[in-house]
Amino acid sequence: MSHAVETAARPAPASQASHPPEAATFMAPSPPGVRAGYRHHDRLVTPGDDITGPGVHPHHLKWYDLRIVGTGVPAEIARAARDAVGREIATGLAGGDASDAGGETLGLVVLHVSDPITYLIIGTWRGNQELWTTTMVRPTAGGAFGVVSAGSHVPALCVWEMAPVWHERQAWVRYLRSPRDAAARAAFLADRLDGLV
Repeated sequence: MSHAVETAARPAPASQASHPPEAATFMAPSPPGVRAGYRHHDRLVTPGDDITGPGVHPHHLKWYDLRIVGTGVPAEIARAARDAVGREIATGLAGGDASDAGGETLGLVVLHVSDPITYLIIGTWRGNQELWTTTMVRPTAGGAFGVVSAGSHVPALCVWEMAPVWHERQAWVRYLRSPRDAAARAAFLADRLDGLV
């Protein structure tokens, strides 16, 4: 599966003027521990159309949608997420070098539609075995994606987001141990998680 994304820099829509993509200002810290009334449930992860593209920043990012069982990913959220990823690609995914020996950045995207916040995690493989990430959030009801700023103690992944990331970790290790030829690359890109987590 692939989905080419326009990687040319685009001006931010007027709706993003109050919440620029470089900072998420609406996300309050989560309280420590587990609330007495919390009941855990499964969520559904499904592969989506990958983000691929040539050019200055060649890339292939494996896409995952993550959501509450029985719900879908609203088209507006999917478009906004793909636009946000396109902007990150256009800026070189935080300016790092391409990870693959062929010059192509390989990685993953997890779009987690939750309530009241939607999470967008972009991960790229660098330095052979390092997963570098950018986490963006937005209110599920609407608004622009903003980057979760680095700090002394910030959210990384929830238990549901860990599932596709762990799956991709396992797939990457298999790729690292392989001859890393065209067949191994194809096997890595085809290795996908799909189901309840």
